[in-house]
Amino acid sequence: MISTVSVVAKALKSQGIKYAFGVVGIPVAEVASALQEVGIKFIGMQNEQSKSVRVVDLSRQYGRSTSMICSVLKRKESIKSVTPAKGLTIISKLRTSLHENMEKLLMVWVTEKQLQGEGKDQ
Repeated sequence: MISTVSVVAKALKSQGIKYAFGVVGIPVAEVASALQEVGIKFIGMQNEQSKSVRVVDLSRQYGRSTSMICSVLKRKESIKSVTPAKGLTIISKLRTSLHENMEKLLMVWVTEKQLQGEGKDQ
C-alpha cells in the first residue's frame, strides 16, 4: 500500500517542485525521505523561534536588553570557563530546587497581595 507522504511527494514532483524546506525532526523525517525518493531536494532548517522566546523571557526576568542576553548566551562557554577570584563563592552552585520553589511561592504571594490592593511596603 502506498503511503500518504509518497502520494504528496509524487504530486509535488509532478508540479515541478525541485526543492522543499522543513524543520528537521521526527514528524518531518518521513516526508523528507519521500521527497528525496522522488528527486526533490529536501533542505533541513533549524527552528529559531524557541530561542527568541527564551531570550525575551530572560530579558524580562533580569531586566536586561535582549542584545545583552544574546551576547551572554553566545559566549556562555567562555564565561563559564572563567575562574572566579580566590575566596569568591559561586552562589548558583549553592541554590537547590528548594530555593527555586520558595522564590516562586514568594512571587505568587507578592502578586496576590498586590492584586488585593496591599502595597509592597506591607
